[in-house]
Amino acid sequence: MGRPPGLLAALLLCAGAALGRRLSLDTDGYLGPVQGRSSSPYVFDVRESSRGGPCDPNVRQISGYITLREHTTRYFFMFFESRRSPETDPMIVWINGGPGFSSMAGMVLENGPCRVANGGKETEINSHSWTSKANGIWIDQPAGTGFSTGPLISSTKRAGELLSQFLHAFFGKYPQYNRRVFLAGESYAGQFIPEAVMRIRIDERAGAKPVIDIVGIAIGNGYFSSDRVWRSYPRMAYESGTAPRRVSAAQYNSMVAAAEDCVKETPSCLTGRLSCQALYDRCSKKLIDPISDAKWSIYDLRVKCGPFADCLDDRPIRAYFNNPTVQKAIGTHIGWKSSNENVTAAFHIRELFSTSAEKQLARLLAEGISVLLYAGDQDFLCNWLSVLETAEQLDWPGKSRFASATESPFKLSSSELGATVRTVERLGGLGGLTFARVVNASHMVPQDAPEAALLLMNDFMYRSTASDSSPTGIGLKMLIV
Repeated sequence: MGRPPGLLAALLLCAGAALGRRLSLDTDGYLGPVQGRSSSPYVFDVRESSRGGPCDPNVRQISGYITLREHTTRYFFMFFESRRSPETDPMIVWINGGPGFSSMAGMVLENGPCRVANGGKETEINSHSWTSKANGIWIDQPAGTGFSTGPLISSTKRAGELLSQFLHAFFGKYPQYNRRVFLAGESYAGQFIPEAVMRIRIDERAGAKPVIDIVGIAIGNGYFSSDRVWRSYPRMAYESGTAPRRVSAAQYNSMVAAAEDCVKETPSCLTGRLSCQALYDRCSKKLIDPISDAKWSIYDLRVKCGPFADCLDDRPIRAYFNNPTVQKAIGTHIGWKSSNENVTAAFHIRELFSTSAEKQLARLLAEGISVLLYAGDQDFLCNWLSVLETAEQLDWPGKSRFASATESPFKLSSSELGATVRTVERLGGLGGLTFARVVNASHMVPQDAPEAALLLMNDFMYRSTASDSSPTGIGLKMLIV
């Protein structure tokens, strides 16, 4: 496609550090493979353990493959029970963006039970894992991402269809975890997740079983609308109020004009009168290149890192996931990399200009699904300004309540400020909506601000499963982990 295919390529993410107790790669205690069908047409090839598996040896784990309906696509996943009360805690389904960025990378860099340490030779317990108070599954999707295999796909719609198949297969096999389910992800998951939830509901109306108990969705630094992203770039680069200024006044004025031109031309791309690739190339050159050409990270405006590929040193996690001992334990044997540019390139460039995600979010809220949109305030690519505007402009019955809701501080256990939030609670059958700007965090919030991310997610899950609240917006409760 000439230049890297836009935000699709750019949404391949940054790296991070490990913390906690170190674990060797020893996998004694794994029960070994479990093969077979839960119910036709899905095929399971998984490893199960009650204790002693990799990453977190103190909880039950399931990992491996589910072959989907066409028998050509195999999705890889890793599941971990909650560290607290797996029999009663909710369930988190996590997917990374890209398209083509592995959720296994998100698991060990961000919010999973462990972090990779010592150059990939061992792991360390992540004390801020999202499995602290929830069961959790990390899924490589679509096909070609991480360990997952199968024909490449070209649309978010098709990704939603396949993810619906996977989740119905998983919960059909393991119904004990189909309880207060939350779909969560970041970046291009802002497109994947609303589409998947809509597809799940369509499939269930057509008879798909089991009915998945979806309560809410949480999306970090999500990509929802090209128009909002283009228009946010000048301000984020020049006067965001949260991140360093990275362009001059002259560059800012040029970017403002370019953003309006990009928004104006988007309908021509969608109707085929203008090449979407040509439009993206032009907009990227004028709106993203001023940051990347100056060697500032588009994921963290505080950091110098050069071209897109230089922003992620994935050598330690590649070493870990390509270790034969680890692969045997988790149920795979193929080469792994954090991102697959072939998956990215297969997606039609027109997908970048779609506005369907915002319409889907609004509909889900109206149908009772709660939504958490959080964003690190140092990210440029899918910045908090564009995410906040998305939250404010969603066309749903609670729009006016959200507009009048006040911003509140969200403090950490140390009493330090972790985020600022605006929220409206569930009311009269509507879902609740929360926007959180996470302070001093980049594109990958759970990596930079692990405590804030965990507390926000736990609080969101608690409030989303409580009874309807008063219409005034009561602010966030603190849940100490």
